[in-house]
Amino acid sequence: MIDKQRKKLKNYRNNLSRLEMLNIDIDNIYDNVVSNTANELSVKCNTNICTDSTYTTTMRVIDLKDLLCKQRVMLLQDLSSIITAIEALDEPYKSLLYMRYVQCQKWEDIASNLALSVSRCYTIHNDALLLIDIKSDNMYE
Repeated sequence: MIDKQRKKLKNYRNNLSRLEMLNIDIDNIYDNVVSNTANELSVKCNTNICTDSTYTTTMRVIDLKDLLCKQRVMLLQDLSSIITAIEALDEPYKSLLYMRYVQCQKWEDIASNLALSVSRCYTIHNDALLLIDIKSDNMYE
């Protein structure tokens, strides 16, 4: 059970990190590509040199933005499942897991905030994973 919960939480954090990296400026990229494409299409079509490559590029960017939006929704659903499961725990499990998986804090910061050693945080974390029950269809089993 502990490995299953650990894997769910780890997958959530990894997916969140990857999405944040991909999502850094997707809205700006999207706006720039759509704007530049509209200008380029206008110029090319006015000079009768209109090609499909500009349209194809724009559609790929739009598809990428749609995919990222879907991944955001899935991560929010995962986050909701994680928070619900964490809220059902007693202290200090609740605070530790919240800081680690919702606030994405480092072990050293969690230890400092809880006035514990890092090794004690690891122990509490392992105990919490035995108690928590995360229900989510999006997370890998």
